[in-house]
Amino acid sequence: MPMSFTDLMRKGFLSLDREEFKEARKSFKKAVELEPTNPDPWFYLAEAYKEEGKLDDAINSFKKTLEMQPNNSPAWLELGDAYRLKKDNQNEMRSYISATEVDAGNEVAWFALGGAYGESGQYLEARKCYEKALGIDKGFLEAWYNLGVTYSVEGDHQKELECYIRALEIKPDYTLAWVNLGAEYGRREEFDKEIICYEAAITVDANDVSSWYNMGVAYLNKKEDRKALYFFEEATKLGLSEAADESKKLRKKGVKPEEVKISPRTLRDIR
Repeated sequence: MPMSFTDLMRKGFLSLDREEFKEARKSFKKAVELEPTNPDPWFYLAEAYKEEGKLDDAINSFKKTLEMQPNNSPAWLELGDAYRLKKDNQNEMRSYISATEVDAGNEVAWFALGGAYGESGQYLEARKCYEKALGIDKGFLEAWYNLGVTYSVEGDHQKELECYIRALEIKPDYTLAWVNLGAEYGRREEFDKEIICYEAAITVDANDVSSWYNMGVAYLNKKEDRKALYFFEEATKLGLSEAADESKKLRKKGVKPEEVKISPRTLRDIR
């Protein structure tokens, strides 16, 4: 006995949850055949295609959804994401713009549009989009981080620093924000604060090789070669060839490593 539309949709959702995307696609395709004017099976068929990497099919299915529901903001967002995966920046941007037009209060749409502008080198427009997203949701962690990156590219390093700190106030174990904050303190030659940031990053993720390496660079800048060597050798263990090169240079100078205890850190330690 053929499955009903409802049962096919239920089966498709279950397959999506289990990441059985081929099975999900089959279920939603049959649901589309039963109700071709219903936008829902088209949307989820597109999702299954996207997860399978069948991006052209996903794009066509999202477009079918939008023919029936032109104000469907999630569909515009997903269409934009499919174009992003195809590295079609112009159509990605157009899709996200449409998402913001049909739902100006959707912070995720503004965030995604900011990312598309950033990819195309339009940093001023990207910044405006992240600010829009944060105007809707001040707790939007990734928007604070991306805004900080955008300010960095624009050369406004004070605002960059403030954005990373805001991100860390929301999520104190945000490794990327600690790493970028450390890099900014290093640029300012505030090496003690730089080291604190990398310590915080390593405490969160002991396999963050960039933090081990950058700790070595910071100690080199402080003229503490033995500590620098310790961190370069730890980064070498994690597979970073640049760290191995730095270790060899120091070993040739007769430097012996001095182990450094990593301490848990918080924003209070740099204030």
